[in-house]
Amino acid sequence: MKTRYFPNLVPVRKVGNLKCPDCQVLMTPYSCQNVVIDRCSACDGIWFDHLEFGVFKRTLDAHDLSKIESIEKPVVADAICISECPKCREPLVDINYSYNSGVKINKCVKCRGLWLPIHQTLNLIELAKISQAIGPDLKGLVKESEAHHEEVKRAKAIGKMGKQLNQSVPWWSYGWMQYLPVILPFYDENPRIAFPFSTVGLIVINAVIFLWMSFGDMQMTQIYDTYALQAAEAFKFQSLHTFLTSMFMHAGVLHFLGNMFFLWTFGDNVEEKLGTSKYLLFFLMTGVVAGIAQTSVSPDSMLPILGASGAISGIMGAYIVLFPHVNIKTL
Repeated sequence: MKTRYFPNLVPVRKVGNLKCPDCQVLMTPYSCQNVVIDRCSACDGIWFDHLEFGVFKRTLDAHDLSKIESIEKPVVADAICISECPKCREPLVDINYSYNSGVKINKCVKCRGLWLPIHQTLNLIELAKISQAIGPDLKGLVKESEAHHEEVKRAKAIGKMGKQLNQSVPWWSYGWMQYLPVILPFYDENPRIAFPFSTVGLIVINAVIFLWMSFGDMQMTQIYDTYALQAAEAFKFQSLHTFLTSMFMHAGVLHFLGNMFFLWTFGDNVEEKLGTSKYLLFFLMTGVVAGIAQTSVSPDSMLPILGASGAISGIMGAYIVLFPHVNIKTL
């Protein structure tokens, strides 16, 4: 059988310690980013220990799969093969890779390892090609469609209620006004004496990084992999710098503007009260604590965590403690 090329796998040595669940021959270890994945040289199947499949999938997405020549998929044998875990020797169970994907993966319930036969690996590459090609456009289309559907639904409901009450429906009840928060801080009656250099500096740094993410040459997937916080890596004490770098990243314009608005509204008075050094240290400390709390909720997650919301929430909490009786005007 011809050995197939996977751009994200680099051979480590010829023979490893684990046997192929199907062929019962020793598999070859391959390096995939910072983990070692075992692959059978006879049937081309791949064994993943717990959490290794997420690393494989992420590194696969980082390559331009459209340039990889299409490979004719091998015919799946009709014979039923009951595979067993190469570590626990327990029977493997079939699970779906994702809803309605058609890709089956064999999983060990005991050690949570995954066995991916070659035809399923090729199916995964085809799914990754489709995701790379239409993913961004499809996500934008789905969000736009959902927003429009929700807006029309609410407008119809309000119009029907107005007719029943024999009342005219005000113009602000329709459209985008429905998505505004119930209460939005406008300004606080808490004058300051000194100019908030640290708060302005934080806003400028966030703005520069946001512009770099939006218009820089670095691909967004690479930016997220390098600088965004991921729970699965954090709990393995990898990429710990992302606890800090993720605080200065934002996923969109509204995400960025919303965070900077709250930082400007409440940060200046907290900075004046604490002083520049303590203020900056408090901002970074609360951001890191928020990151630890977020990763603790789902320690196996590979989803990127980013944004200054945790640090700004700490600033707002400090504002409440330091200025409990200040009036805050709301819109």
